[in-house]
Amino acid sequence: MAVAEGCRLLGSRPARARPSPCQRLTAGVRRAGARAADAVRATVVAVAARVTRAAAAVGRVMGRIRESAHVRAAAKVLAAGVAVLVLARAGAARRAVALIDRARSAMSDGAAAAWTWVRGIRLLPAAA
Repeated sequence: MAVAEGCRLLGSRPARARPSPCQRLTAGVRRAGARAADAVRATVVAVAARVTRAAAAVGRVMGRIRESAHVRAAAKVLAAGVAVLVLARAGAARRAVALIDRARSAMSDGAAAAWTWVRGIRLLPAAA
């Protein structure tokens, strides 16, 4: 009787049937990947449910807005105000960039003038 058969008769696993460390590591990585995939699926389902609820709420609000002329007028005024703020901010950003450019230009012109002045200075020969 072979040793492997004797192990089977005793109910224990033969030594070769035990997974190697590499196989155990691979199995662990697969289990971790499956757990991560399950967590991602659960997150996606939860986010999809919230997005669906939010879209339904926006749809209800938009339905009410469509029915009310006063709310429509207020929405137009609000949209116009937001557009004015965006344009003002864009203008302010443009002005700030122009101001920074002018300051940089003035600094570089001043530095160039100073460098020209320094190069123009002649040192007097040392008195002997």
